[in-house]
Amino acid sequence: MIDRYDDRIVMSNPGMMLVSMENFWAGGYSVCRNPLLQKMFVFVGVGEKAGSGADIISTGWRDNGWQLPTLSEHQMPARVEAVLLIEDLVKQSKVETTQKSDQKTTQKTESNQETTQKSGLENEIDVENGLKITQKTTEEAETTQKTTQKILSLIKQKSDITRQELAEACGISSDGIKWQLKKLQEKGVIRRVGPDKGGHWEIVGSL
Repeated sequence: MIDRYDDRIVMSNPGMMLVSMENFWAGGYSVCRNPLLQKMFVFVGVGEKAGSGADIISTGWRDNGWQLPTLSEHQMPARVEAVLLIEDLVKQSKVETTQKSDQKTTQKTESNQETTQKSGLENEIDVENGLKITQKTTEEAETTQKTTQKILSLIKQKSDITRQELAEACGISSDGIKWQLKKLQEKGVIRRVGPDKGGHWEIVGSL
C-alpha cells in the first residue's frame, strides 16, 4: 500500500524483512519473496536482481537535499513500512514562518531602539544583552538539531550502535547521547528493541 501525503510518501508491505536492515541499506542483496513475479518483471525489462532499490531511493532523496527515508518493521499484523519525507512544502512553510518571525523581531527591535534612545545607556545595555541571549539560544537549538540528525543517520547505518560509539561520533558526552535518545524515544522517532547489550535501535517515525 502506498499513501501519499503533502510532506511524505508511506509505503507498507505485508510480511517481515527477508534481509537484515544493514544489508538492505548497503544494497547488493536480492532476496525475492515472489520469484515468479520477479522473473516476469525482469523479462519485460522493468526489474532486476541487483538489490539496488534502497540505494536508488536514497540517492534520489539525497540529490534533492531531503532527509533519507526510514524503514521499520511492525507486528500484528506483520508489515514493513518505509517513510519517504518530501520536505519542499515543509521547508516553504518554515521559510514563511521564519520571515514572519523576522518581521516581528525587526519591529520589536525598532521599538526597542526607540525606547533605548529615550531611556539612555541603561536600556541600550539591556537590549544588547537580550540579543546576545537570543543568538545563543538559537545557536544551541541549531547544534542540538544537527546532533539529532547525525544520531538518526548513524542508527540507520548501524542499528546496534552503542551509546559510547554515538558519543564519540557526535563529539558529545555519554550523558548528552542518553538525553538525546530519551527525547527521540519520547517523540516516537526511535525505539529500543531488546536489552541494552545485544539489542538494537529502530527508527519508527520522523521529526
